Amino acid sequence: MTMTVEKLPADFSALEFLVREWSVRGEQARRAKRLASSAEELEEFYKAMIEKIEEIAAYLDRFPLENLPPREMVLLDLALMFMEVAPAVELFGNPNLPYSMDPERQVIHQTRS
Repeated sequence: MTMTVEKLPADFSALEFLVREWSVRGEQARRAKRLASSAEELEEFYKAMIEKIEEIAAYLDRFPLENLPPREMVLLDLALMFMEVAPAVELFGNPNLPYSMDPERQVIHQTRS
């Protein structure tokens, strides 16, 4: 699991306490982090992010995705982790999504444009 340790843009410095644990690079690593976390840990992360996620999306929308500055990339990783966690919190209350394919059988293929 690759974790980043960069700081966030100044407008989001209140979320820096999340970076070391939750700013995870890569879809497969984010899924692994979700599955390795307890429902309580996911809920805490979700609650910390939910109030800022729309502001984060609007802020990141000002940058070209293919050339994000390092601090914005860390923020994007947090936002993507939020999207990984949200269904588990909002719908299932469980890190492992019920009625889905066994995570060990899932393979995430990376694509490049």
